[in-house]
Amino acid sequence: MMKKTTQTLLLVFSTLLLLVCVTVNAYAQNLVRFAGVWNTVTDKGDKFVISLPGMTGSQSGLQTVGRIKGTMAGDVLRFTWRQEDGGQGAGRFTLSSDGQSFEGTFSRTKNPDDTSGGTWNGMRRPYFGGVLHAKLGEGHWS
Repeated sequence: MMKKTTQTLLLVFSTLLLLVCVTVNAYAQNLVRFAGVWNTVTDKGDKFVISLPGMTGSQSGLQTVGRIKGTMAGDVLRFTWRQEDGGQGAGRFTLSSDGQSFEGTFSRTKNPDDTSGGTWNGMRRPYFGGVLHAKLGEGHWS
């Protein structure tokens, strides 16, 4: 009887462990889709450069002015934001199907689904990795 109980417990534990692994893996894959540097703008004309998953933001790419912390569900990132000047709130970004842009909203409340602050949209910054070889006239650059 003890052997049957142990086997049942092992089966239940293994099933739960598999479920947790699948859930964490799905979350990580979605978060990776948001990874990168984004040029963003609010409907008020405020421009921010956001780096995810580091979740830091800089206004016009000059200095760190705040932090974003969030959770993923599908293609939606729900987050809270806090600026160095004391401003804070929440928001929601929905990633486009090609992963190159997002549409979002924000507010000064704690509710990420509150849209009272306006829209906040972004485009992925191009990444040029690797080595560039070019020839211009008689000169060369690498």
